[in-house]
Parts: sequence; structure tokens; C-alpha cells
Amino acid sequence: MEAPNELPRCLKGSRCIVHIDLDCFFCQVEQVRLGLSPDIPAAVQQWHGLIAVNYAARAKGVQRMETAAEAKKLCPEIQLIHVATYGPNDQKPQYHLKPNRSTHKVSLDVYREASKNIFKIFHRHCDKIQKIGLDEGYMDMTDKVNEIILQQYVPRYLDKLDDEICSIPIHWEELGITIKNDDGDDNDSKQYQSIPPTTTWSDLQLAIGAKISNQIRKEIFDELHYTCSAGIGHAKSVAKLCSSRNKPDKQTILRRSAMMGFMRDIPFTKIRNMGGKLGNEVENDLGIETAGDAWKYSLKDLQQRFGESTGLWIYNIVRGDDDEEVNATKAPKSLMAAKSLRPPAYTQAEVHQWIGILSTELHNRIWNHMEDFQQWPKSFSISLRTSKDTSYRSKSCPMLSRDSMKSPGMLSSFFIINNDKPVKKLVFYRLTQKTIDLLGPIIEDVTPCLGVSLQANGLEHDHSATNHSITELFAQQQQQKNQDHHSHSLSPNHYKTLHSNSNNDIDTITKDQQQKLSFPSVQSPLTTETTAKTITPQKPKKQGILDFYGKNQVDEEEEDEETWKCDKCFKRISRDRIEEHTDYHFALDLQNAERNNNNNINSNDNNGN
Repeated sequence: MEAPNELPRCLKGSRCIVHIDLDCFFCQVEQVRLGLSPDIPAAVQQWHGLIAVNYAARAKGVQRMETAAEAKKLCPEIQLIHVATYGPNDQKPQYHLKPNRSTHKVSLDVYREASKNIFKIFHRHCDKIQKIGLDEGYMDMTDKVNEIILQQYVPRYLDKLDDEICSIPIHWEELGITIKNDDGDDNDSKQYQSIPPTTTWSDLQLAIGAKISNQIRKEIFDELHYTCSAGIGHAKSVAKLCSSRNKPDKQTILRRSAMMGFMRDIPFTKIRNMGGKLGNEVENDLGIETAGDAWKYSLKDLQQRFGESTGLWIYNIVRGDDDEEVNATKAPKSLMAAKSLRPPAYTQAEVHQWIGILSTELHNRIWNHMEDFQQWPKSFSISLRTSKDTSYRSKSCPMLSRDSMKSPGMLSSFFIINNDKPVKKLVFYRLTQKTIDLLGPIIEDVTPCLGVSLQANGLEHDHSATNHSITELFAQQQQQKNQDHHSHSLSPNHYKTLHSNSNNDIDTITKDQQQKLSFPSVQSPLTTETTAKTITPQKPKKQGILDFYGKNQVDEEEEDEETWKCDKCFKRISRDRIEEHTDYHFALDLQNAERNNNNNINSNDNNGN
């Protein structure tokens, strides 16, 4: 007799979604690297501010975004670990004892590498993974879980296939903290004692998913020594809420029968996609604070107030009903290394020095990307802004071939500044030489420089085999330039003017995420015929370096499987921009922290502290 090949009817459309979030990720990476016990208070520092604080330090009152000085006052024994940085002549990021933001560039490479190892473990157990930043991701376990049900349970419970209840015994206490049916407030280990003994097929889905999640978390700890928390539910929104419910190092399961009790007291703006403008508008318009407060409004009421689709979505989401898909994250299309310069670079030597540092970082990221995805960029561009500019200027050309970038090599050396004197000693990568050549005769016009960014664009599978050598590249570029009588100057960004102010810092914006967002000149695939054009800049607006990201947004109405809606800014972006976009929000948090830290320092100085 052949085994049944159909699932129980009640599982049609039922999903098992797991959300895993690393606990104090940056801190854990540094603790493991240094061999520090998690019981020792520790924090990761960037310049003056803290960007991550472990649980031992939090217990002492230290919070993220505080200054290092404030943290020391609260907890004198705290271990402060500055992020790795690129300095002059560094071929890899280093943990310098006293990095200086005027000479060093923050690097997140060590955290990217740790993240890569974590997601490798994810992929052992699930194929459909949506990466959200470096330290968290969604996994749609439905297919794997349903296959287990089909193979292991359906043949034994043929008489239950038409029922919702299967009565299969489940030891919930072994799977994590399971939210009980009547109340989601208690977080102690007795929660599961209130769970009714009857088990539904959808409960079995979650139980199997929770078992797999526990195995993933165990492998992450055994192999990488990181702890993480997980949430298991039937939808992305509740899985994410559950993963943060019982941190650290625990997982929380939300059965369908406990959904309403769990959602009742959830703050409305904590719900996925409700933390921004839309959430505030809905909250104010309805006069609500929690999800449960919205239950008094009928579907018709909500649709009359907010429109048919939005009203339906609100009606469902406050009840934990969310059908948003887990969209497998695609490889990024561009990579960037950028730096805002405070103080500005006043000489060509200083600009060259920063180009060397940035090209080193970009060189490493290109090769890491090649190793991970077997992709090579089609084009390369530089963007910069001087004190005389009202917008960032950019210039692009085809990318170097892989062969010409296999080793750094010594193409040339340039002057760097040492004790206010030029010293000819810095060895540059080929990518650096390319950048200098790209600047060409306009190098005299790049100071005082307020910001520089280098981008590798149009990443695609193993495309560089037929690319041109650097000699051919610039010969063709010069020929085209002569034909078209184009100006040597960098072209202003004519889609958006980008003003930097003294509080902006691109050090933290090192991810692929900036690439398309700021420079329309590199949004389309570039060919060897691409040259710079002088365009009259628009009237400048007061904007910051984070406006680099603005052009990566997809129209919010573009609801299709190729886009994803951000939890924080609620913009719809293409799936190949998810990782870089979430890095943008991380960079924004760091920038705000730096701004607050500077304000605190200035306040203390004014008070004589």
C-alpha cells in the first residue's frame, strides 16, 4: 500500500515561520574573539560612543548610544572594545589601540564574516531565508516541516486527516517557552503547564519547526559560540515579536489558539511595519495604544478610514494574521566604501591617502563577494564633494578585470602626511591607481574635500573575464572623451543634491546599501562608452550623507514578490537591496548616537566637566 501523499486539509495555507536574532551580536563577536566571559561587562565602541552593550553591562545601567566616558562612570570595570578600522597602509582592518577618526576608517568586516558563518548554518536547515541585517533572519520552514508531517505522522494518523485536532502528544517544555492560551504576559517556565492537552495539526507544525530552530541555535553555539533567540509562529510579524519576547538565549512559540491573548497587550507601534508614520497616524486617528485596542473597530470602519487594502491589513495584523512571504535575500548588486571627512582634506596628498584607505576596503569586499557569490562588478565609480560644491560629483568607468586585481601589487606610491610633512611611502592597490587615474586632470579641483566614496556596481556572475586592461580602459575612455568633447570635471549628481553637515559621518555606512541610493549616474549598467557630463546642479537642499540611500527605494505601491517592505522606514525596496538597506538603518542609528555623544561632550565641556 502506498503512503498517503496529502497533508491534513487544515494545513492548507498554514505556515511555519522562524525568526532568529543574535543576542548582542557585535559584543558576542568581540567576546569570542578575545575569549571574554559573557559575565564580564563589555561594550563595543566607535569613536566616543557605544554601538553595542552586552547583558552584563546592561545590568550595571550601561546603555547603547552612551559615551565611553559615561559607561566608565556607571561601570568602571567595563571592557570597551573599539571596532576594527582601516588606517594608512593597512591591507586589512586592524584593532588599533587609539584609532583616530581623522586618519582611520571604521570597518564592519569582522561582523560580516561572523554573519556569513551564521547564515551558513541557517542554510543547512532551510532554503528560504530572508536576511535582515547581519544578525537576524526569517526562515520559512513550511515545506520542510510539512514533509516531516507527511512522512512521519500522516501514515499513523490517517483517521485524523480531515480533522483540525490530531491529539499527537507534544512535550512543549522541551521546545522552548510556549505562550499559553489565556494570557501572554507570564514568561516563566510554568507557561506551558496551562496549554491544553489537545494538539492541532498546526500546533504540530510549530512544534517541529521549534525542534529544528533549537538545533540551529545549538549548532551556532557549539560551532561559533554565539547565543541567539528565536520566535516560532505562523506569520512573520508574530515570529519577530516572539524572538524578542524572552531574550537572551531562549525561543518562544506562539500557537494559533494563543494568538489573540498574545496580541492583546502588544504596543501597536511594536507591530511589524507599524513603527513609523503610518503606525503613528493610525494610532492617533483611532486613539489606541495596543493591538487589542483596535479590535473594537470593524473591518468596515477601518476600510472607510484608511482605504480598502490598508484597512484590511490593519484589521488582520492586530490579530496576528499576516500573510507576507519570506522573500529569499538576493546577492547585492553593488558595494561601497565611503568616508565623510572631518576636518576636510585640504591637499591632494590627503585625498590620495583616503582614496588608498577606501580602495583597500573596497578591494577586500569585492574579493570577499567574489568568493561568496562568484560575481564581479561591471563598473566602478568615485563620488566626492568639496566645500565649493553644492552636490556630490561622480565619475564612472568599466571595472578592472579580475586578473589585474588578483594581488595588490605596487603600481605606484603617493605622498601621505606624516607630522605635517609629505612622505612618499604609501603603497596603493591597483584599484587605488584606477581611482587616481579616473580623477585625472581635475585632481587640482578636489580640495578641500568633505567626503569621498568608491563604488563597485553591476555585480554579475563571473563577468570580468572579457573586461579590458587598465591601459586599454583609459585609452578607450580618452578616445571617447575626445570624440564627445566632454568636460574633465566630475558630473554633479543631477537627481539629488547631497549636502553634508558637521554631524554626518559615513564611517558607519560601509555596506553595499549606499550604492544606488545616492548616485544616479551608476544606477544603470555602464559600458566603456560611459563618460562624465557636466550638468547644471539643482538648487541645493540641506541634506546629509544618509541621503545617499534615498534613491534605493522602490515606490511604496509596488507590491510584488521582487520587493520588500522595511520594518523601520516602510519603504518598499528590491530584494537584492535588503541587506544594504538594513545596514543603512544601522548606520543611521550609529550616526544619531555619534551626534548625541558629541552633544553630551559639548554639554559637559560647557558645564566645566
